[in-house]
Amino acid sequence: MNIKLLFGAIASFGMITLSSLPAFARDAVLSTRFADSTVNLRSTPSATALVRGFGVRGDRVRLLDQRVGTNRNRWYYVQTYRSGIEGWVDGTYIQPINGAGMGGPREPVTVNASDRRFLVNDYEVRIYTRNGETRLNAFNRRTNRTELRGEPVSVRRSSDGVTYTGRNAVFFLNNNGERTLSIY
Repeated sequence: MNIKLLFGAIASFGMITLSSLPAFARDAVLSTRFADSTVNLRSTPSATALVRGFGVRGDRVRLLDQRVGTNRNRWYYVQTYRSGIEGWVDGTYIQPINGAGMGGPREPVTVNASDRRFLVNDYEVRIYTRNGETRLNAFNRRTNRTELRGEPVSVRRSSDGVTYTGRNAVFFLNNNGERTLSIY
């Protein structure tokens, strides 16, 4: 059966990396030094990027992605529960919520340049290198099944972003933060 899925999601950037799948969709709260301060949600992980909206101290957010920003801080792509607005927040304004029954705060995710993970709607996509070859995994969160495992992909960089092309899939990371996954 030939199935083509095309998904686009706003999130950000080029090479975002997470060390483990549970790092996705974690909850956190926005934290500020002063009670009446707001936290800007930006279009890209940069303090000079366009502001999409804002949150206030104590707002609960869902962490969807991360990357190192232009200021070399870790930035998180979040969605607020209160308004549903999505955007990038400097990690200094993110306070993890203790994992239920885990006895304390969750460990922070780590950045690893050779292992990058992304959320694209119902999919978790992993781009990694094994024996010098770039590969792609695609896990369908809705069906709880890995649809692509270790698919070799070619990497093509352009002025618009990066395209990973394999025999059964194409994954595109737009410089403006859009992601597209097509599975054949």
